[in-house]
Formats: sequence, C-alpha cells, structure tokens
Amino acid sequence: MELGTNHYEIRARATDPRTGRRKEVRREKECSLKEAVALQLQWAEELRSADERPERMRLVTFARSWLAGKLDKSLLKPSTAAKNASVLELHVIPHLGDVYVDAIHPADVEQWLLGQLRREYAPGRKPRSGRSRAGLKGYTPGAVLGQLRVLRAP
Repeated sequence: MELGTNHYEIRARATDPRTGRRKEVRREKECSLKEAVALQLQWAEELRSADERPERMRLVTFARSWLAGKLDKSLLKPSTAAKNASVLELHVIPHLGDVYVDAIHPADVEQWLLGQLRREYAPGRKPRSGRSRAGLKGYTPGAVLGQLRVLRAP
C-alpha cells in the first residue's frame, strides 16, 4: 500500500508449515515500487522457512533414542530400563515401529492393544515355528496395560 511518494507499507503473509496458521509481517519502508515488491516476496519466504518442519522420525528410532537418553542420564534403574527395552523390542516396535511418531493415531494404538490381547505365548520357552498350540497362554489385560505404559512413557 502506497503511503506517499516512495513510501510503502509492505505486508507479507505465509502459512506456518507446523501449525497451519497464517503469519503476517507489516513494515513501512521508503523505497521504489520494485524494491517493495521484492521485499514482500523475500519476507514471505522468510516466514515460510523460519519454522520449517523438523525431520520426521519413526517410532523405532525415537523409542531407542529415548531409552538411550534415559540410560545416559541414569534416570532409570537398570531393571526398569531392561524391562522397557524388552517390551519395546518384543511388543511395540514390531507393530508400530515403522510408523512416524507424528502420524500415530488413537485408532492405531487401539488396534495394537486388541492385537496384544489376542496374542498368545508359551511361558518359559523361546518362540518356535511348528509348535502345537498346547500350553499357550494369552496375555492378561494387566500385562497389556503394562506394555501400554511403556509405549506412553516417551
């Protein structure tokens, strides 16, 4: 908007890529019309690039780095860290590990929980293919709740 001879109010708008909200800059500048248009484009680009989205991270990468950080700072007892690592590696990562952290929806977690309640295991034995179903037990709701607590911890 022209305020006077070679005096412009320059407005630049852009959408924040992280929040989806509009951002705006308003400044007055004494310059030519060409310079005002160039400044408007430059400021709009700066608004868009100021809050570029960080690199997306998959749950497997995030969970392992979270656990390593807790161990480095000695924030977890060794037994708790071992239990969390076991739950993450055996129950969470095989099902949700490839999903981006920001793309995990409540429906994904509900589906995982229902799958965990249907899973069976052979107590005290390593998994082996071709074994009969005799002696298999299902996970109790309390055990699945403990797995959910580990998933929610990071």
